[in-house]
Amino acid sequence: MGAETTLAIRRDRRRCHLAWSSLPASIWRRFDPSWASRARQGDFIIPQNACAYRFGRILPMEWQAIRDWAGSVEANLLLALSVVALLIWNLWLTMRWRALQKRWRQLMTGSEGNSLEQLLYETLRRVSLMDETLKAHGNHLQQLQSQTDRCIQQVGILRYDAFPDSGGQQSFAIALLNRHGDGIVLSGIHSRQEMRVYAKPIQRMRSVIGLSDEEQLAIREAVARGSESEARV
Repeated sequence: MGAETTLAIRRDRRRCHLAWSSLPASIWRRFDPSWASRARQGDFIIPQNACAYRFGRILPMEWQAIRDWAGSVEANLLLALSVVALLIWNLWLTMRWRALQKRWRQLMTGSEGNSLEQLLYETLRRVSLMDETLKAHGNHLQQLQSQTDRCIQQVGILRYDAFPDSGGQQSFAIALLNRHGDGIVLSGIHSRQEMRVYAKPIQRMRSVIGLSDEEQLAIREAVARGSESEARV
């Protein structure tokens, strides 16, 4: 028989039915001397005089058998195992408690010995400072953006032969524009006798001075290259 005992007691017609799993046979014999013959027949009903009902509780009348079993080696072994398990459980809880206390001290004191209140105050101060810094950087970026829009961002170059008797495409038209389409266009006309360069102002991709076909092509090429650059960004 094992050391652990499971008892399920119920009331039925003033008799105490005892279902058991590992109760020692010595206890059964103390309740009923004819237990051996009844056990072979599969009848484990204890006579009525073995138990008494009082206020809904079942009180055994034979305590000596239970005391004998409690003093046995099996009971002592079970008690020792229970004590060892409780000690191990208590040791584990103690270690967990100390670990939590250590973490709590670190949280309250911090790495530099400051209290939690000081750490929170310092964190809020740094967050406020970072917010002000971000606002200043945002304003600075807006200024840079406005300045960048006025810088030359779109460039278009066209080479061509200005005269039928000239070769090598020595003549050119260069358009230098910003993001808004403002800037200048430079034209160089090459001939065998001389080289002439002209500059014309551009506003919104237009000029108050007449533009040649080559100059207009250079402006359109500059705008197309600027659009491709913005698409890649």
